[in-house]
Parts: sequence; structure tokens; C-alpha cells
Amino acid sequence: MYLDYSLEMYITILAIATAFAGCLLIVRADWRHWGPLFLSASLLAIVLCYIFVRLHFYSFPYNLLKNYFLFPILVVGHVFPLLVLLGVKYSPAKWSHKIAFYWVFVVSGMAGETLAHNYTRLIKYELFWDFWDSLTAWWLYLLLFEWIGGKLIPPRLRRPLPDQAFAFGGWAWLIVHFFMVAGFILAGVYLGWQLGKEMFAAPKS
Repeated sequence: MYLDYSLEMYITILAIATAFAGCLLIVRADWRHWGPLFLSASLLAIVLCYIFVRLHFYSFPYNLLKNYFLFPILVVGHVFPLLVLLGVKYSPAKWSHKIAFYWVFVVSGMAGETLAHNYTRLIKYELFWDFWDSLTAWWLYLLLFEWIGGKLIPPRLRRPLPDQAFAFGGWAWLIVHFFMVAGFILAGVYLGWQLGKEMFAAPKS
């Protein structure tokens, strides 16, 4: 175990503890239904992360269990499933509202990933991987498990947000639009940062 008492170590431990507690809280309500969803979400996240690391799409300079795994398996195996469980449990009934609902998840996740990439040793993009690839992967992963969750989780175990909350001026409408604006700003800042790096990069000799 790689304990160097760095910011990355504390973030990793906090992420594992929070995600584990959140997953347990949801799964324990009905192991027969939530358990398979958790396991499938965790397995796919781990397999995809392993493949992407092997293909050198990205790497993890800091890894709590770097002596045993190529990537932070405990983080990947709990954080992404927690988002799936929360999404399936609380996503609204209408697909138009589901997209808005998951927009909040994606923007939050991408903001965290971008900060981690730019200011910590938690993740580093390699080869052809960048912000837009991660954004696409987040959407595909969450929407896939929204569909799978609809097959595995009966309505009695779900607590969909009411449609009226997404109406103009509703609390969900306000939250979604805040994250929508934040998402466009984040994408714009990242694009500008990338262009700036390319423009002012020293020419190769």
C-alpha cells in the first residue's frame, strides 16, 4: 500500500470510504436486485479501466495499491457503481428529464476528473485520450446502466424525481441549468487551455 500522506492519498481514501458507504446503503435495501446492478457496474468499470490503461489511453501516477494493480481498482470499483445506483434509484420517468438529470452527474464527474488531471497525480491522459473522450465515456456508461437498471430494478425500489421538479422554475430545473452553464464554461475553459498550450508550446528542434 502506497501511503505517502499526500493530497492524492487523502482524496483516494475519502473517495473509497464515501463510495463504499453509499453503495452499501443502497444495496443493503434489497440485495437481490441492487446487488447484481452494483456488481455489473463495478465489473464493467474495472474491465474498461484495465483495457484503457493497457492501451495507454491514460495512467494513474498515484495509486494506493500500485504494488498490486495498474489502476486504483477500489476507487473505480466503487465510485462509478455508486453513480449508477444513485442514477437508477432517483432518475425521473421521462427520458427528456433523465438526460437533464444525468447531465448533473456527467458535469460533476468531468469537473472532478479535469481538476485531478490538471492539479494532482491521480490521473494523466496519454496518447489520443483527452477531455472529450472521457466525456463520451461517462455518457455511454451512465446511460447504458440506466437502461440495464430499468430491467433489473423494479419500480417499487426506485424513487424517481417528480417531473414537476424539472418544470420551468422548479428546484431540479434550477440545478440542471446551473450545471448546464457550468458544463459549457468548463468545456470552454478546457478548450482554451488546450489551445493556449499548443500556441505557446516551444517549437521542437
